[in-house]
Amino acid sequence: MRKKITIILGSILGVVILIVVASYIANPILKNKIKEAITKEIPEGFEVNDFEISVNSFKGSAYIENLQAIATDTTIVPKDSRISLSKASFNNLSYWKYLFSGKIDFNSVTLTDLHVVSYRDSTSTESKEESQKEFKEKISSGAFTLENASFLLKNIDESIFLLVDSLYFSLKDVVVNNTTLQEKIPFYFSEIELETRDFFYQLNEYDELSLKEFLVKDQQLQIKNIAIQTKIDTLNVVNPANEIDIKNIQIPSLTISDLHFKVVEDTFQLFGEELEFENPTLFIQKAKNVVVNNKETQTESKTTKEAPLPFSLASLTIKNSAITWLNADESVHLQIEDFNFSLKELVFNTSTFQQKIPFQFSDLEMQSNAIQYELNAYDLLSLNTFSIQDKELQIENLAIKTIYSKTELSRVISKERDHMDVEIPLLLLKDFHFNTLDSTFKVTASDLRLENPVLKVYRDKLVADDNSIKPLYGKVIRDIPFPLTIDSLHVTNGSIDYEERVKADQPAGKIFFSNLNATMGNLSNTYGKGEKRTTIDIRTTFMGESNLSINWDFDINEPDDKFHIQGELGRLNATKMNSFTKSSLRVDITGDIIRTYFNIYGNINRSQVDFKINYKELKVEVLDKKDKKNWLFSAVANIFVKKSSSNNEGTFKEANATVERNKDKSFFNYLWINITEGLKQVVVAI
Repeated sequence: MRKKITIILGSILGVVILIVVASYIANPILKNKIKEAITKEIPEGFEVNDFEISVNSFKGSAYIENLQAIATDTTIVPKDSRISLSKASFNNLSYWKYLFSGKIDFNSVTLTDLHVVSYRDSTSTESKEESQKEFKEKISSGAFTLENASFLLKNIDESIFLLVDSLYFSLKDVVVNNTTLQEKIPFYFSEIELETRDFFYQLNEYDELSLKEFLVKDQQLQIKNIAIQTKIDTLNVVNPANEIDIKNIQIPSLTISDLHFKVVEDTFQLFGEELEFENPTLFIQKAKNVVVNNKETQTESKTTKEAPLPFSLASLTIKNSAITWLNADESVHLQIEDFNFSLKELVFNTSTFQQKIPFQFSDLEMQSNAIQYELNAYDLLSLNTFSIQDKELQIENLAIKTIYSKTELSRVISKERDHMDVEIPLLLLKDFHFNTLDSTFKVTASDLRLENPVLKVYRDKLVADDNSIKPLYGKVIRDIPFPLTIDSLHVTNGSIDYEERVKADQPAGKIFFSNLNATMGNLSNTYGKGEKRTTIDIRTTFMGESNLSINWDFDINEPDDKFHIQGELGRLNATKMNSFTKSSLRVDITGDIIRTYFNIYGNINRSQVDFKINYKELKVEVLDKKDKKNWLFSAVANIFVKKSSSNNEGTFKEANATVERNKDKSFFNYLWINITEGLKQVVVAI
């Protein structure tokens, strides 16, 4: 028995001795192999010093100290390029696995004081795919750590392209192989810690990115003092051909909570709970000369674009932001103050990246003060407050105003254009939903309310006509470039003033509507043909004294834009119209229009009007250029005007007429000529 035990112990001791002896034999072999590998991996044009290396194959560890690589061949690399490494520690390496199978498996790898200075090679044509074909090993490590590293990559002109300083970087469960090298991030890992105090990156020829703190720890990301700015030296460019957009984007703080990474279907993706931007500011001044290559844009649109880094977030929040976007002449294109924004269940990937809105989300909230937006070269939109909260959109003190005076506008335009002055103290959209949909987005709401809106329109008819085709409202709604469904629209206590200047020596004629209340149903371009009709009901006071009611309906899917509109006008002293007819037609009217009815069926080309009116003592005075009564013309005109519809106040005069539409005029011109044609058929005694 003792003999057997002795034999067993002797065998074990022999194996231990063999392992120890083998380790001592293996150590120099591995040392040389590691040195050869490092020397081989150092880029061409560098010379490596006689650095220190120690190997303990028994413990599975290796240490490299004081490694330096300095550029010696300046025909290949610039002379200031260098690499230095104070210490590298490799622990629990399976040397035998590496020697016999080529697999590199560590428990941990730590690089201390790694500093790299290099230059950007803008002439390199080696593709990523070609370089990856040479990598055959599989590397894995339980932990990989960089301590106090720095990287400086310069352009050939010595300007900085990339700077990373005081970098601490740690990964857990790292894997590098041919599959991972196909990804934008060429390795897989389970956990990450990262900290740097200084980062700079040249985004393009004109713009640069910098930050002062970047920290990833305990699945939290925090970045401070992010800045994206146009380089100062480019602001001094005087050649107009080189004019560029000027940018200054500042983000004092960016955080992501519960940050983690996963490989989903061979794609590296980021996941997080909340992405938050605090107090960001954005300033952009557009260049004068912006050339868009439409051919290139169309080509790109047909190609599937790969998402730079797919991510999924439970929420995104922007707090207290400010945005300023100026035109080249420093006029305001867009300005937003106190902007707060939130999205829920945000997803960005290659599929969403192809869409107009390149991400998906489930809920939207937004608040802002003092928004100003340049609608076009003539009109400016402004508002005091804007909010989307609890599925309700609210805007206070919305205004759209022409930036020129009426006289100035007539001087700067080449064809007719309305001078606008719109004020809406309160706009409210209930049950508001804004969602992405395929290649666009959709908007739905149960009710849109406009409280106390004021619309003032001035048109100078002395300016050349705008002969473009004006669509009817069915087509306008049908052609909205996204699905829209608003069940109802209500206008409360509105007013409309319309002025028209026809004669150079006369002030503009004016008509106005006050106490305007309206209801619109089925404002939508999503219904099928015949499913629902858009309806509009209007109640207002015309010229300060006459009640006017209008009922209007149409199906937006009718290709010829059929519509039906009927109205009733209450008692009106005809002299009220003189503020318009005197300036526009050089006509004064007197008399009493007791009640008027009109019923119009029309389409894009023509309409049929049925007209009924009760009036009395109607007289027409034709004026000369000095606004004096032209007795001859007035007498002739009154010969053809029927003074009353009847001796009986309850009796109406009726007529009907067919009207051809002027397609280069608005719908309201179409309505006006229907009414005037019906009136002419009734009043003119021919």
